[in-house]
Amino acid sequence: MPFDDQIAELLADYQRERENVMDLQQKLASVSCSAAAPRNTVKVTVGAQGDISGLEFPTKAYRNMTSKELADAILKAVSDARNKAKIEVAELMAVQLPGANITAWMEGTPDLQGILPEEPQMSDGMREYLNREPPNNVG
Repeated sequence: MPFDDQIAELLADYQRERENVMDLQQKLASVSCSAAAPRNTVKVTVGAQGDISGLEFPTKAYRNMTSKELADAILKAVSDARNKAKIEVAELMAVQLPGANITAWMEGTPDLQGILPEEPQMSDGMREYLNREPPNNVG
């Protein structure tokens, strides 16, 4: 394969990867997960990073709760919604970073060795080019 073709192939691979990353960024920005507390007393919606984007009281059941019961219901719904978001984000990221434990990253305990494989990903043509015998320049 001529060198120009290999460069063109590398650039095409890069463009595909860039498009994949841009698509991932859009998907991550649209993550929205909800969870409701028991008896549907409260419903919480969070984004990809667990930030609360919605808080609803679908029924009037909260009126019969003590402040501690209501606080516990809210905290439980927030926790459940965040766990759903964490799973969704991890599933989205796993496609882009195979081998990486995204959940561990989100919890602050990443294993960075899982990101880069022993052998870099590349096209068969590039691998053949790199593995070819160097020319014999003895004259």
